[in-house]
Amino acid sequence: MRSIPIAKPIISEEEIRAVEEVLRSGMLAQGGTVRKFEKNFSEYIGVKNAIAVSNGTIALDLALKALDIKQGDEVITTPFTFIATANSILFQGAKPVFADVDERTFNINPDDVMEKITNRTKAIIGVHLFEHPFDVEAIQEICKDYCVQAHGAEYKGKKVRGFGIAGCFSFYATKIGQLERVG
Repeated sequence: MRSIPIAKPIISEEEIRAVEEVLRSGMLAQGGTVRKFEKNFSEYIGVKNAIAVSNGTIALDLALKALDIKQGDEVITTPFTFIATANSILFQGAKPVFADVDERTFNINPDDVMEKITNRTKAIIGVHLFEHPFDVEAIQEICKDYCVQAHGAEYKGKKVRGFGIAGCFSFYATKIGQLERVG
């Protein structure tokens, strides 16, 4: 039986040479290439700083830690995402609360988010899917402060990025990502 890959990255000789250059430098973590990437990516999405970490799970974990999400807190998110989204909430001892998806976009449904908010809700993690941003404006309207898969996608003429407190992007071949804080 033949399988259909969900993603098949195009890797050119240029990418192979770039990886070889990093390997020969001995700087497998951090170093000049990473600093250049952070600078270029922050300029691309229009934010002051970008920090590269090993993967999207760690990015979400660190963002939730920075927001002081802890035991007993609730974080609303979508069930239509990679398990790392819920796991990053669980890593804090917090409870993931799943809002339903909009049947047209498969993104988090702002109406259902409203239904899920309690006095223990501390953040909302919306996931931009397949270059389609979730309805950031509606979520922000609900939360007034409150965003994760759409490198380069635009929402109302602006690059999808940290509309809220932090934007977390995964560069894995099949996905791309934003976290928002409630109050």
